[in-house]
Order: sequence, then structure tokens, then C-alpha cells
Amino acid sequence: MRDTPLLFLLLISSFTISPGRQHSAKAEAYVGKAGDIFISENEFVRRFEMLPALRRGKAGLEREKLEFLYSLIAEKIFAQEAKARKLDEDTAFVSSYNEIRKMLARDELYRDEVTRKVAPTQKEVDLGVSRAMRQLFVVYIYVERKEDADFLRSRLHGKNDFSRLDFDTSMHAIRDTATVIWGDADTAVEHASYRLQPGGISPVVASGDGYYIITLISNRPNTYYAAMPPADLREHVKGIARSRAEHARTLKFVEEFIRGKVGYSPPAPNRYLADKLRATYERHEGDSLTTFTRQAYDEVRSACAPVLNDTLVVVGNASWPVGDVLNRLFAKGFTVTRGKTKNIPRLLNGAIRDWVYEELLGQEALARHLDARPDVQRELEVWRQSLLAEMMRSYIRSHVKLSEGEILAALHHADPQFSIPRVRIRELTTRNVEDMKNALDGLRLDVSFEQTIERWSGDAELRRKEGIVEYFPISEHPPVGEIAWEMKVGERFGPIPVGEEYVYFELLGKDEPLRLDSAAVGKHDAARKEAFRMKLKRTTDLFLAQAGQQRGFDIYQESVAKLAVSPVPMMTFRLLGFGGRMFAAPFVPYELDWVNIDPPSSPVIP
Repeated sequence: MRDTPLLFLLLISSFTISPGRQHSAKAEAYVGKAGDIFISENEFVRRFEMLPALRRGKAGLEREKLEFLYSLIAEKIFAQEAKARKLDEDTAFVSSYNEIRKMLARDELYRDEVTRKVAPTQKEVDLGVSRAMRQLFVVYIYVERKEDADFLRSRLHGKNDFSRLDFDTSMHAIRDTATVIWGDADTAVEHASYRLQPGGISPVVASGDGYYIITLISNRPNTYYAAMPPADLREHVKGIARSRAEHARTLKFVEEFIRGKVGYSPPAPNRYLADKLRATYERHEGDSLTTFTRQAYDEVRSACAPVLNDTLVVVGNASWPVGDVLNRLFAKGFTVTRGKTKNIPRLLNGAIRDWVYEELLGQEALARHLDARPDVQRELEVWRQSLLAEMMRSYIRSHVKLSEGEILAALHHADPQFSIPRVRIRELTTRNVEDMKNALDGLRLDVSFEQTIERWSGDAELRRKEGIVEYFPISEHPPVGEIAWEMKVGERFGPIPVGEEYVYFELLGKDEPLRLDSAAVGKHDAARKEAFRMKLKRTTDLFLAQAGQQRGFDIYQESVAKLAVSPVPMMTFRLLGFGGRMFAAPFVPYELDWVNIDPPSSPVIP
């Protein structure tokens, strides 16, 4: 079996993020059963509505519900077959499952220590409503060093001084104007701005990586908030106030929590990795951003061969060698701005620090047994079954072998089934859920697909080609090729997990099937791929049919028919407490053809 984790759910640390809601515990109702596993209405609805679907609409909704349920049944059959083969003891499964277990437990810790301990007061909400009704026009000066900010503030006595004051070039000061809208600005900058009278000057305000001095020029009504019904405005303000209170509580809790905790990085391997990263990034420097491409990753890994197994991070009861940290950086999408490779040691230390915080919080959550709570257990079981199903698919794949005769049959057979359809797509590929979420947010704001790929793609070659993948046989990029063949030109689909990455794509064109005749370029390799794809599909269908007959499965037709679901699919991300996000539910590959197959009497897979 493979050693790499099934799932890359590496978290991007950002202690401003609040968690999504979990469903409340209630008596379960079911829509089907596969072997010993019942499929609840709750799981069905969440996964049906929160995952991408192709051309779903009201007209065919009942048929789609049944097709989705058959696919869920297939997943549960796969999961039980994987457990029967003890694939739940495989290191790939254990690693992925424990990572999800830790994340969900850490989310519960956030609820205990943050969500349930903050509530905006009436005074805070009243102040927010008052400020939301006005937007401010300000002039500000920004510098990176506090001593520079203190010096400049001592020279400012009135708003006119803002335009007359000369800066020493060594300060790298910025002077500009801005409109401050309550709820949108940095909290410290916003608070300082709203306390000013026209012409007043703020004290030095620390925010982000630098310091601000602000003067208020004017204020005027905020027409957007003024038009909002008072009750809606109050709820909106209350939500922002709660989010800010959670942020402040999070920082306080984390600061207190990490005191006395073990988390460090030995300097020698840290410097070694930073040096190799810097040298590689300087060779691959791009026009604006340099990303951690597969080629760059391979070069750094080769350069770090002498220290790959050396401990780079010690965190609580765990330790990570250089190779593990390198994998995390690659999955995260370690990006460096052009001309800033000298900052790589600082960026590396920042990434390690965030991972250490997350790991320590996860260990604390597990020590409190927060993963044992009923809601968490229910969600974990869904992920466990999904991961086991993926293990079983890999197991089947590893047992499918092709003979040279089968390849030659595919190469020379006159039957049209051996011709290979081809598709042309525009593809966005990201290394982590965070980047994919940001990319999709941009698309919803009418950012072009080409611009989105330029900003968020983790593949340098795809960025250069604006994401275009020229015509390729659908057997060469599973499952993207097969899904694309079922789409209409102009449709988009995803995101879906593909290996260790996430893919969202648009169909640009379909080509006539490529016939594997003697004139075909690379005909033997193409025949091998297509023959393997077809044999794997046939073997999988036969296996599911056989296992389904042996274990038994059932659909509760009345329950399915009565179940109300949205016809609009959406890709939903779950925000996690103490930073990061994940897919709200595991992806469900469609598995339908096995239902109408008569299984053989002899075992399909050992």
C-alpha cells in the first residue's frame, strides 16, 4: 500500500477564524443500509447538498437522490470490505484519520474556550450601530518601525502637517488616503479613526506589521447601513462584534495556553532547510510570486537528503523530521514574493510556529477527550468510512494487472469501445483547501478564470498557459477526464480532491475519439492506459456487485422520497476553530453501474 496520506488537510493558521456549526444531536432517521452500516438522513442531506454535482435541477431531483444514495451505499460497502482486510491498520489510513480526529477535536476546544465564553454586550452593539451609520475619510502615515512612528507623531500638530511633513527616505514611510467603514477596517485602525474629531490626530496605532498615524478629514452617512432595517443592522453588528470578541479571546487563550508547552525547532536542521529552500527559490524565481512547484520540491528534497530524517520540530509528544516539514510546506503552497528570498528563514519559522500552535492545541483537545463527544463521533465516523473506501479503491487498483495480450487487443480491436475520447479543459489546481476557497470566492466576485488561475494555481506550467490543458485522452487524468467527457462545453465542475491536490475545471472542448490504429502517436502507451481504465472500472463494478450481494443493501424508498433537499449544489467549506478550514463533507465519487451487474461466483479481489 502507499505510504503517503490519503488526504491533505493541512491547515493555514489564522487565529481570526471562527468554526462552523455542527448539527445538533437528535434521534436519527435513515434512508438506506449497506451491510452493517445505516445511512442517516442527516448524512445524506449534508453530503448531497454540500458537494459538487453536474447539471442538477428540480426536474431530475428524485433520480439524482437515488443515484447519490447508490453511490453512498457503494462507499459503505467499500469501507466494510477495507476493514475486513485490515486496511484500517495501514499507516496511510491511520495518519489521515488521526489528522481529521485532531482537527475536529481542536474545533471542539475552540467552542469550549472561545465561543461559549464570549458575548457582545448591549453597549458594544449600540456603539457599533452608531459607528456603522457613518463612514470616514482619513489621511494616514504608515511606517514599519515604532521609533519612526513616534518621531513623526511628535512632529504633527495639526492635519495640515500631514501634507507638509517631509520623510527621511530610510523610514520607507507611506502617506495616503482611505475610507474607513465600520466592520471592514482593521479593528485598531477603525477604533482610532472613529474616536477622532475632524482635524484630530490619532496616537501611534500598531496594526499588522507596522504602525499608523491617522487624521480625520470628514465623515458622511453610510448609505448601505442606513438603508438596512434596524433589526437587521443590529444583528449584523452583533455578528461582527461577536467575531471580534472571539478573536480577542482566542489570542488571550492561546497566549496563556502555550506558556510552558514544549515546541521548538533545533537550529542546525532549520538553517539547513532554509538555505536549501532559498537557493532553490532563487533558481526558480518568477515574475511576481515564486511557488513551491513539484520540480522545486524534488530539488529541495534531493538537496536535503542527508538530513531528511533529522528532527526539525519537537512539539508536545510529537516530533517531525525535515522530510515531514518539507511535505507540509509543499502541501501548504509555500509562496515567496519576487526579490524576497532573503525572508525565507523568517517565513519558514512562521509556518513552523503556526503548525506548532495547532499541534499543541490538537493534543490538548485529545487529552480532554473532546473527540469522544457524540457530535464529533458521528462526524468522525463519516470521514472514517470515506477514508476506508478510498483505501479499498486503492487496494483494488493495486490488484488490477494487464497482460500484453490485453494491451494488444485494445490496440488492434476494431470495436469502437477501444477508441479513446479526448477533452480540452481549463484547470485550477491548488495544494490546499484554503487556496481553493479563496480562488472560488474570487470567481463569485466575477474575477476571470484566467486571473484566478494566475493568482491561486499551485502549478507554474498551468499558470503560464492560463490553465489550459490541451486535448488529452480521458484515461490520462482520472477522474477529471471522465467527468469532463460527461459535461457540456462551458460547464465548470469541482473542486474535487485529486491525489494530494484540489482541482476545479472548465470544459473547453471535446474531440472525436482517438482510434488506436497503427498511426496513433504513442499508441502502445495510450492503449495500455485505456485498457487499464476499462479493466479497473469493470473490476470495481464486479467487486461492488459481489460484495453488495454478500453483505446486502437496502434503500428506504419512502424516506428518500419524503426527504427535502436543495437542487442547488454547493461546495461548502468548514471553518475550524483556532485556524484553518476543511471540506464540510468528504467527496462522494459516483458509483452506479455495479447495481445492475450479476456478480460472478468466484472472488473478484482476494
